[in-house]
Amino acid sequence: MFLNGTQGYKCKASSFMRSIIPLPLRNAVIAKLNTGLHPAFRLVKNMTTIMFFEATIMGWRRNCWQFCYQIFDMPVDIDLLLAWGATYKKVAQGETIFTEGNHCSFYYQLESGLVKWINVDEDGKEFIHTIVEPGESFGIMPLFDDEPYAASAVAEKDSIVLRLHKPVFLDLLRDSPQLHFKFTRLLAEQVRFKLLLLKTISCQNPHICIATLLHYLKKHKKNICQDCSQLKLTRQQIAGMTGLRVETVIRTMRHMHDDGELLITKGKVFCVYD
Repeated sequence: MFLNGTQGYKCKASSFMRSIIPLPLRNAVIAKLNTGLHPAFRLVKNMTTIMFFEATIMGWRRNCWQFCYQIFDMPVDIDLLLAWGATYKKVAQGETIFTEGNHCSFYYQLESGLVKWINVDEDGKEFIHTIVEPGESFGIMPLFDDEPYAASAVAEKDSIVLRLHKPVFLDLLRDSPQLHFKFTRLLAEQVRFKLLLLKTISCQNPHICIATLLHYLKKHKKNICQDCSQLKLTRQQIAGMTGLRVETVIRTMRHMHDDGELLITKGKVFCVYD
């Protein structure tokens, strides 16, 4: 539905920002609006006016807040991290960011690229705990329990990370109870995910292991393209996350394709079915 000025729903961008968006977030919201990432909003050539699309009169304010939540749906807003002294660090593919057993000195958040969080056994076999995507934090447990890293973080491709010194990060949490609660929830989600994996691995059924993992990833919109539902994990990575052999993963996923549980086309896997 197009809402124009004659209907009384056109508003000045400045008054919109003052009434809807808290002051520290206004510039970031304007920047995101300019990218056109959300279908409910478009910014017209005249930067003083915002046009609303796909919104009802009763629901437009709710949609605004949902949009803001999507923009800032990451552990810590980048501008906030930079304001507290965070710095960027380039990491080459295959480079280790931190190693299991080492002391924790920084809070890490991925800006671009891909990072795997792994343990490596005596035979050199990797167990992948998670594949970190842009906007996600990793290696946060030692920030709270002062223990060494429980796993290593290695760049899967050329990446850029934001890092903030641990004491400063803890001061940031003390200054922001809401942010502290967000990390509490994040830790709880990670524990729940590990329990889920342990439960499926213990049953020693490859189909259940892979199906449970893919269902979780789709439900939480992680490692899956939100536009086409393509799985962004390789068979090797899935094997590393489930403890299965690569050959077993390939064979099991082919059976799942034949049974209509997923779609494989030209070697690409699509989680298009529930």
